[in-house]
Parts: sequence; C-alpha cells; structure tokens
Amino acid sequence: MKRILPLALLFVSGWVWCQSGFKLKVNGEVSAPLELSLNDLEKMPRKEASLKDKDGNVHQYRGVLVRDILTMAGVPSGKELHGEHLSICARKVR
Repeated sequence: MKRILPLALLFVSGWVWCQSGFKLKVNGEVSAPLELSLNDLEKMPRKEASLKDKDGNVHQYRGVLVRDILTMAGVPSGKELHGEHLSICARKVR
C-alpha cells in the first residue's frame, strides 16, 4: 500500500496538470475567435441525450452544445445562414 499511494498521487497530479492547460480554440472564418478553458466550459449550460445505437443499446451523452460554442464565436446559423455565409459553408463541405 505504501508503494501504491505515491504512484497514485503522481498519476492524479499529472492528470490535473495536463487538464489545466486545455484550451478549446474556435477561429478561422468566425466573427469572434475565442479560446475556452475547461473552467469556461464547466460554467456553460449542459444538455443530456440518450440515444440508441444500431443494436438498440442506449448510450448517455452529456455536455455543452457545439451550437452554443459556435454562437459565442459569432458563427451564423438558422435564418442568419444565407447569402455569403451559406456559400462559405457550401464551399467548405465540397
């Protein structure tokens, strides 16, 4: 047990250190490029979804909606997605 505890502490501290430098970057053809830390993401509203796979097994998903992150970055959607904005999206998909 005395040998496992230091190893466990080393593992946990390494994991925390790796997570502390995490940044989600949204840039490119957006009006408001942004960087979000794990702390920023934790403050955002979360959604849950239960979805069935092809075998009928139910899987639970929980997290921040990508749509919310893209909205913060000024990415147009819905009725705003027309004209030049739509041509950019169509061009990127091809």
